[in-house]
Amino acid sequence: MKKVEKANRIKGILFALPFAVMQLIGKDLSADNKINDLTLGKFYIMRALILFTGYFVVAYVLSVLGFYIIEKLREKVAANKENTVERIDIRSYLKSVLGVFVFWIPYYIFFFPGTSNIGDTDKQIRMFFHRPVKFPLNVSPVQGPDIYITDHHPFFTTWLYGSFVKLGITLFGRAWMGVAIFSFMQMLLFCVFLVFILFRVRSFGLPSKIFKLGIVFTALFPFYPMLAVCMVKDMTFSFFCLTTVWMIFEISMSEGRLLKNKWFVAGFAISNVLFMLSKGQGKYFVMVLAVMMMAVYWKYWYSVAITTVLPIFFVVVVWGKILLPVWNISPGGKQEAIGTLLQQSARYVVTYPDEVTEEEKNAIAAVIDYDNIAENFDPTVTNPIKITFNQKATKEQMRNYYKCWFAMFLKHPGLYFESTLNTCYKFFDMTWEGNPFFVCFNIDVEQDDELYVESFFTSGEIGNSIKWLFTEIRAIPIIGILFKTSFYTWVVWFLFLVNLKRRNSRMLIFCTIPILSIMIYAACPRSLPRYAEPVIMMIVPMLMATIVTGTEVKISDNSDVIKV
Repeated sequence: MKKVEKANRIKGILFALPFAVMQLIGKDLSADNKINDLTLGKFYIMRALILFTGYFVVAYVLSVLGFYIIEKLREKVAANKENTVERIDIRSYLKSVLGVFVFWIPYYIFFFPGTSNIGDTDKQIRMFFHRPVKFPLNVSPVQGPDIYITDHHPFFTTWLYGSFVKLGITLFGRAWMGVAIFSFMQMLLFCVFLVFILFRVRSFGLPSKIFKLGIVFTALFPFYPMLAVCMVKDMTFSFFCLTTVWMIFEISMSEGRLLKNKWFVAGFAISNVLFMLSKGQGKYFVMVLAVMMMAVYWKYWYSVAITTVLPIFFVVVVWGKILLPVWNISPGGKQEAIGTLLQQSARYVVTYPDEVTEEEKNAIAAVIDYDNIAENFDPTVTNPIKITFNQKATKEQMRNYYKCWFAMFLKHPGLYFESTLNTCYKFFDMTWEGNPFFVCFNIDVEQDDELYVESFFTSGEIGNSIKWLFTEIRAIPIIGILFKTSFYTWVVWFLFLVNLKRRNSRMLIFCTIPILSIMIYAACPRSLPRYAEPVIMMIVPMLMATIVTGTEVKISDNSDVIKV
């Protein structure tokens, strides 16, 4: 018991320390986009120390209590005499799906025909129909009069959304009908899969009360249906993120034996392909996943290669290098991968203009608009700088820039750290009021255009009222925390720490994608709540899986029950 208590104390520190630090950083940056409280005098230093202590103590106590509760729940699962892997009762499952969906339907009606963000989905639909779109075509490396679509927004989702809108126009003469069909199907898929996960975990011994609580939470938590009706690449990515993460958990619970099942291997490979096609970061996630799975499941290296390495090859080479050029789809620009670096260089130039050498100036000017850096620079978003990226920059110019970037980093490393935090700290700041959902469908066309999608009930003042309502809900003690986007960042970190122990490498692989989903915040162009959508959708499955992890599972010998 003492070992467990000591481990929990260490984990409590590992949770509370970054939590307290990020709350202080958030408070400091929100004032003037600078981390400078500790340089303003003794009063500010003393205030920071008092706040840090308060944040640390609260986070430490709550996290240690959480670790203790998880341990007790795991003990209960281990002692559960019905801890067997059984086939899911289809009738009970369908009843639960129907029950949850009934509670979700009012959101579908209220937000009918669906929602989208401002900019991305709008441009994807217009590009699909070959309508004139300036951005992001103007920041793609291949441009021309016959180039209508770019992979800047993943072409897979562009094709998907455009196809549904075309379906609505073709069958019903209304674009909004296509959006309505897509939103309904996406909501249904999320409902079916989230409920399936709860039933699956129950078969691993999840206590009945927690299972029922999970069903009730899934049915009543507003974020689930509000996000599920959204036609935006982050939500499509979230679904395939969920399928991939859950299949990793199934592999973990079978100790890798599922990798011998050809149907499972095929399904896992397809899930990974769609995961990578729905958002650019997916391929980097799967690359990390491939390395970790090879290390842990080397016994099944052939299946690991089929489910990770082969999909990576297909997406990067076959899809990216062969199919997209054949279909006349322009690739996304290099600036998306190095936006954080360009922002750091811009911040250096703006903050220390007198220290920039002629050589450094020339190196930076070769890749971005140097003369207008001060005018374009916004410390909270990378887009104004990175859209000035020179798509014709040579390899030598890029090498010179990287050398310049590193030399400037050595002179002021703290500035680079500050620059990166400025665009992502809100994901960790518990005072952030960001909404991860949208309240209407946004498309930049005239109302008499065939592509126009009408939001029947939530446009204008009603949409603003919805946002105001959630602002008020966040002010409610305890319950309001569930509606803070940053809360889910810290839940993922907490659950990762729960699974951080010796001889638990399989569950660490399960945590890989959730943790990478948090790490990628550092590369985000700004703190947009929609980037947290995959994390929000993964929380309940991740929590339930963590509770049943480590339990011994046996196959039921009941002749009426068959192993899944």
